[in-house]
Amino acid sequence: MSKFVQFPSGAQYREALQNPSFCFQDPVLRGGTPVLDPLGLPRPISGNFASVFNIAAHDGQRWAVKCFTHYAEDQERRYAAISHHLAQLSYPWQVSFQFLHSGILVQGKWLPVLKMEWIQATDLLRFIEAHLWEPVVLAGLARRFADMVAELAAAGIAHGDLQHGNILVAPDGRLRLIDYDGMFVPGLELLGANEKGHANYQSPARLNQWRADLDRFSAWVIYLSLVALTLDPTLWGRLRADGDECLLFRGDDYLDPASSQALLALQTSSNDQLRALASVVERLWSTDLQSLPPLRPQDAPVPATTSTMAGAAPGTGAPTSAGLPSWVAEAGAASTMPPTGLPAEPIAANPGAWLSGHLSPLPQVRFTSSAATARLAAAVMLLAVAAALAGSFTGALPAVAAPAYAAVGVVLFLLIETLLYQRTPERQARFEKHALFGKRQGDFKTVQRKLDKLIQDRQRLDANERRDCERVTKHRDEAGRDEQSELGKITAGLRIWIDKLTAEQQSLQAAESRERGNALRLLQDQHVQAQLAAHRVGSRKLVGIGDKLISNLNRYGIRTAADFTSVSMSQSYSGRYTREVAYIHRRTGGSVHVEGIGPEKAWTLDQWRRSLESQARASQPTRLPALQDRSIVLKYAGRRQSLANQEQIARADAARRSSEVRQKWQTTQAQLLRELQAIRQQAAQSRAALDGQIVEARKEASAADWRLALARRELDAYARVRYRNYLKRILVG
Repeated sequence: MSKFVQFPSGAQYREALQNPSFCFQDPVLRGGTPVLDPLGLPRPISGNFASVFNIAAHDGQRWAVKCFTHYAEDQERRYAAISHHLAQLSYPWQVSFQFLHSGILVQGKWLPVLKMEWIQATDLLRFIEAHLWEPVVLAGLARRFADMVAELAAAGIAHGDLQHGNILVAPDGRLRLIDYDGMFVPGLELLGANEKGHANYQSPARLNQWRADLDRFSAWVIYLSLVALTLDPTLWGRLRADGDECLLFRGDDYLDPASSQALLALQTSSNDQLRALASVVERLWSTDLQSLPPLRPQDAPVPATTSTMAGAAPGTGAPTSAGLPSWVAEAGAASTMPPTGLPAEPIAANPGAWLSGHLSPLPQVRFTSSAATARLAAAVMLLAVAAALAGSFTGALPAVAAPAYAAVGVVLFLLIETLLYQRTPERQARFEKHALFGKRQGDFKTVQRKLDKLIQDRQRLDANERRDCERVTKHRDEAGRDEQSELGKITAGLRIWIDKLTAEQQSLQAAESRERGNALRLLQDQHVQAQLAAHRVGSRKLVGIGDKLISNLNRYGIRTAADFTSVSMSQSYSGRYTREVAYIHRRTGGSVHVEGIGPEKAWTLDQWRRSLESQARASQPTRLPALQDRSIVLKYAGRRQSLANQEQIARADAARRSSEVRQKWQTTQAQLLRELQAIRQQAAQSRAALDGQIVEARKEASAADWRLALARRELDAYARVRYRNYLKRILVG
């Protein structure tokens, strides 16, 4: 193939694919049907260097046909090496393909195509958006991605353009890798790189590197983005806009990390693990590509399944409990060390709900205040009881009154001790701690209810957006079907009218051909008759026909070869005898029997005439004179032009009506699209506001949980401050 090859455009491929049986050589593709767009044309998926068409085969199998719009040197050699190497592997991310050298016929030229297995899957961006608030799902996705990267490395190959558009998620959760144009495999070392990959996933330091570790930077970009989203889903809405060709990081971030909004969002996050990730990201961006570490499966996060973040929506997993690998903790150790001491209030708005479960208990508070008064009351009580008992023994008191006096003394003692217990500093401190704990508990419940309501509002917003988008999308689909129905009716009506005009044109053509044929036959007959009329009977000596017979023939008007057409025989019966009688058929009509002309002489006359006619036919004209032919052509030209004008008018009218229909529905579709965009924009604004409130509410809930834990911890320190322990100290010491 020449080095300078002009490849067709996507529109030219689209035109060629309208007839698969003609443009393909591959038997499967020849019998296939391309997926069509609303205009009834093959629907392309256009990229920078190719257009991909979805072809449905007769057996139900779907194929992606990649038609190249730009020339790539050594393209076939690269695909042959890639195909050979991948054929020796068996990984779930592989997609089968076949390079067809003479794959498609476009404008008389056979050009290569890539025939690939069609993958029913969801692209990475749509999958992330669908599971944004399911960190367990995203953590699993990150782990599977790390597994895939490890498999690529183990096979000694690099994809060359790892990015969201080339990673699909199948319904069963498997990752599928597509677009192998820039893949590196052993055996291609000398060819060099033929592309640099998506700028939002490649290091600015990547120039013409061409080796098996080519994917390391892009692998880290994708993996770290997924990990960050498991920790804080709001990063998606804060760092991206609809239509962005990236996850969280862009090419500008790598060029100027100091101005990176994404890196700043991680560094200033209240989440310890996100700040740790920021340290990892910054280190990787500043690392030379030669020393960039590989991404390994053991570096993937381990999603928690038993605990949830404070205030997290039910079923959304635990964003703060997804276990990060040790290198992340080490990278952010300086920013994640817990503070020394145990302050009464948290040092950050969100120190992490997990920390409250790891607070060391305070020493138990014991009674240390003076017990002299309490012990004096106890001594008085004991003396009173002893006096009552002594009085009963000496008779100073009645025997039945002594126990009553003793009981009264005990009751008075308990009342006095209760009053003294309540006035102890320990009891008063415990009361204050209990009141504080109740307040903190109430605060936490209030904040938690606020967070729950915000999450419910967020879920309601998403549900309303989906409902409204589905409603508008349904109307758009209905409008599209109605448009196609109207266009179909116009096309069908035009086809009926064109078929009618075509039939009339064919009928007119047949009539013209008949008239020209009849005129030519008449001219030829005139020529033959003139030639026959020039030969008189007797001008040539015929066997057995003399002057008398010639005279008899003349008497019946048969003077030249043109005066009769043929002869025939008839049986005549006379008595017992039968004889044949010859009849000569005159040109003017009727048959005559000429005296003396028997069967043999009649046949002689007929043969003579036939010979002359044969000679005349040999010299007859084969076409009409130009003037006569032009006269016939002009006779039908007007009618033919009239039919052509009718067809032109019909087509113009159909085109006008089709344009009106398209314009009408285009206006409708534009209105519906604006409505859909307004719904999404309004929902996005409301979602951003709610997400901000949810983040703040989660911070408040986490802080309230922290304060509640501290209050519980301080209250637990007074667990031994009880009345019975007070009495025990008074009585026992």
